[in-house]
Amino acid sequence: MVAYGWSASIPLVLALAALCCLFRLFALRLASVYPSLCYFLAFQITQIAASIATGLRSDAYEVVYVALLLPEWIVYGFMMREIYASIFSDYPGIAVLGRWSVYGALVATGLILAVSVGVWRSLFTGQESILPLVETVAHCFTFGFALLILIILAAISRYPLILHKNVLINATLFGAILLGEASGLIADQVVWRKHTAWINLAVNLNTTICLLLWPLLLSREGQTRVLRLRRHVDPEDENRLLGQLSAISSIIMGTARK
Repeated sequence: MVAYGWSASIPLVLALAALCCLFRLFALRLASVYPSLCYFLAFQITQIAASIATGLRSDAYEVVYVALLLPEWIVYGFMMREIYASIFSDYPGIAVLGRWSVYGALVATGLILAVSVGVWRSLFTGQESILPLVETVAHCFTFGFALLILIILAAISRYPLILHKNVLINATLFGAILLGEASGLIADQVVWRKHTAWINLAVNLNTTICLLLWPLLLSREGQTRVLRLRRHVDPEDENRLLGQLSAISSIIMGTARK
């Protein structure tokens, strides 16, 4: 019962954290620099408001949940594209590959959902709800985007990229939210949905903490201050690694032109 009690209050805190972060972006005049982050925060607020208005256990919530899935995927896709473009701005080929990977994931997910719903309704005409199927597709989408963000974070840690502080903050915190959601889904399946309330509480707490940290870490100086995760790299290794990125970018751009 404690988990359910906390679960009822966490969404309000989460919405307030997202709202504070959104106001902070406008106060720092960073909203135009990171528009996708603004969309992401605004969607978080909208989604929470809709869940509170309809009630998590009502039939109306199922309709709202399904209706908000496509906007959620699009917003997450914009956020991923913005992060890719910011990190690999000096490597246009890799930025293009990241952008098209996001577009491909969105299109594939939409097609799979459309086909699956049609098959579900034709095979299971007695089933009133398609929510289990929609949730399965949504989970696959979450895992796919979690994989993409893992690739980004791995590239940041491996290559001596020079990044603006705000870009690194956006990538890290958004990655933490995505990986938290994916971990929650895995944990839910491992325990056979016996502790769903506690798992949802942990996922929401992780998201809330990230949203509370976001406005505290972002700054105007973060737009000009640069950071490098791999600080202790030999000049030869640095040139070799950056050369690898340039070569990969050139190959991708050459392939795209053909």
